[in-house]
Amino acid sequence: MINQLDAIVVGADAAGLSAARVLQESGLTVRVLEAKNRIGGRALTDRESFAVPFDHGCAWLSAGDYNPLLKLAIEEGRRMEARFFPTANTKTFLEDHWATEDEESEKNCFLSACECALREAAESGLDVAWTDLIDAKSPWMPYLNGRSERDGATTSACSTLDVARNQGSGELLFVFDGYGSLIETLGEGIPIELEAEVDRIDWSGEGVVIRSSKGEFSSSTAIAYIFGERAIEIERMSESDALDFILARLEKVFGSGIRDRVVHSSRTQWGCDPHVLGSYAAALPGRSDARGRAGAQRQAVGHLGRIHAHVHDRPAK
Repeated sequence: MINQLDAIVVGADAAGLSAARVLQESGLTVRVLEAKNRIGGRALTDRESFAVPFDHGCAWLSAGDYNPLLKLAIEEGRRMEARFFPTANTKTFLEDHWATEDEESEKNCFLSACECALREAAESGLDVAWTDLIDAKSPWMPYLNGRSERDGATTSACSTLDVARNQGSGELLFVFDGYGSLIETLGEGIPIELEAEVDRIDWSGEGVVIRSSKGEFSSSTAIAYIFGERAIEIERMSESDALDFILARLEKVFGSGIRDRVVHSSRTQWGCDPHVLGSYAAALPGRSDARGRAGAQRQAVGHLGRIHAHVHDRPAK
């Protein structure tokens, strides 16, 4: 038996749930098909590993001034605070001491110069590696690397145009009780089929027929996502080797004493997750148009919301 609906959304992540809510509020019958046994996608709040909620994926509201989820967060009474990383004018710990006033000034000048070089490159249409424009041997590079690696690439492997275009305006709002918990609220009242893994999307007829582990669904339209894939070195390591790798990176900024301060750890493995296959993304130098091409591919199935993923062709079976 085929379940007939007005619209089907594949994936109960933030974008999928937002799309489903819009469709539902428009009076359409909609169903969300989610392969996992939970909703949220890469928004996952861990309430067990630590004494406080910890987000394994998304942890803040980007462009908080106008992010559509801000209204929901305020209505739910969520505690939020603006956080920036990295940023100038913050207190810095160096190996075995707090940075002196001169050291702080040196760090702030370096980060400001990097931002200035990025803006100038964007204004002139220069699509090169960020490290081509700055002092890549600066002792403050780890602070800049922390920012670019958060978005999916090293500073030497990310396009200046891509970084500049995706900086966004507005504050980054950290959600104290978990971004994942906010997305759970977003899904309330929406018809969702969990553990419904989709293996076929048939567009050959007038509408679309989707085959899943929970049966077949038919509708006049569907919203789906093209997933990405990227081998991430750390995800292939054992838990202990991964922790040692991370601590070695932290030692470059905070000194060897940082090891004694880490008493517990928990890591994400989104690249190895068959239903996610990645996290944030960045375009390579000279490839700043890659996001536009990926967006054009998604237009064939519809697109609501902003997705961070390494994208490659994955045609329906």
